Amino acid sequence: MHLIVLLSTFVALCLGRRLQCDPGQVRRECGRTSKGNRLECLSEECCWDETEAPHCFTRTAPVPAYTVTSIKNTILGVEVTIESSSNTSYGPNISPLTVDISMETSQRLHVKIYDPNNKRWEIPSDVSPIPNPPSSKPKDPIYKFATAGVGSDFW
Repeated sequence: MHLIVLLSTFVALCLGRRLQCDPGQVRRECGRTSKGNRLECLSEECCWDETEAPHCFTRTAPVPAYTVTSIKNTILGVEVTIESSSNTSYGPNISPLTVDISMETSQRLHVKIYDPNNKRWEIPSDVSPIPNPPSSKPKDPIYKFATAGVGSDFW
C-alpha cells in the first residue's frame, strides 16, 4: 500500500492553515448540533453568532496566503517557489519561500521550507550528522506526492 503525501496538505499543517469564523460569510448550517445550543455548537468546532440565522454555521477556509510562482525539477524531486501578496492574522508573511521536496529513500520524503533570502540557523552536522544525500531517486518509494501548478493557490 502506498502512502500518498499531498504537498498542499503537508504545508497546510506547517503554515497553520485553520478554518475561520467569519460572521459576514454566506452561512451554511453546521447541522451537527442542536439548534440554539451555543456550547454544543462550539464543542463541535462550528461557529456561533446570534445576530442572524443560522446561529450555528460551518467555518470557512481562509484566503490562501501563498501562490506557486515556479516549479523546478531536481535530481531527487522538485523545488517550488511560493510568494505571498497578503498578510495573515498571524502577522506578515515571508515572501518568497522555497519548498524543497526530496525523495531520499523509498521510505523517506524530505520537505524543507525556507526563506531563500535569509540564512537560517541549523543544527551543526557534527552535533547531529546528516546522511549523505542519494545521487538518484529511489526506485520503488512507498509514497507519492504532487505539487500545485504555477499560479495555483498554495496552502
